Amino acid sequence: MIAPGERIKLGLLSLLLLLMLGFVCFAAVSTYEAVRNFQQQNNALEAGDVSTVRAWMTIHIVAHLYHVPEDYLSHALAVGNPEQIRHFTLNQIASKKKQPVSRLIQTVQHAILNYRKTHHTRVKAPVSKQKLSQQHIIKKSRSPGPGSELISRNDTKSRLLTTGRTWY
Repeated sequence: MIAPGERIKLGLLSLLLLLMLGFVCFAAVSTYEAVRNFQQQNNALEAGDVSTVRAWMTIHIVAHLYHVPEDYLSHALAVGNPEQIRHFTLNQIASKKKQPVSRLIQTVQHAILNYRKTHHTRVKAPVSKQKLSQQHIIKKSRSPGPGSELISRNDTKSRLLTTGRTWY
């Protein structure tokens, strides 16, 4: 028979174990959602979706990610010296201009879209993983030309060697 003090210790230990298990489950779900959110935002960014512009971004980052010249964005935002604010976040620029950051982000989004229209810039659509794997299968299934053999090395690289050559 278990003593009353031991029973309390066992109960507390079980409760702590369940509590820790709950925290681990919560952390796992939160991590999964964060990764999923990141993947969605990354896909939207690769597709050129301007809704992914955020307040923490600088003009330099926005210009780089959306393939728009920094000077064009600086001019659209009507800021003084572009070099001076190059590394300011959009949030900092909005506070300097005394306007809501959402309005500044909207201005940046419209500037990107206008630049694309006037310069006929097309955004590449992201290639899905399924499409990439299909392309990989097609490339693998093609047979090498006559007089050649396909030699695989470590299942990651393949080399096409002409028959008669020595492979080390």
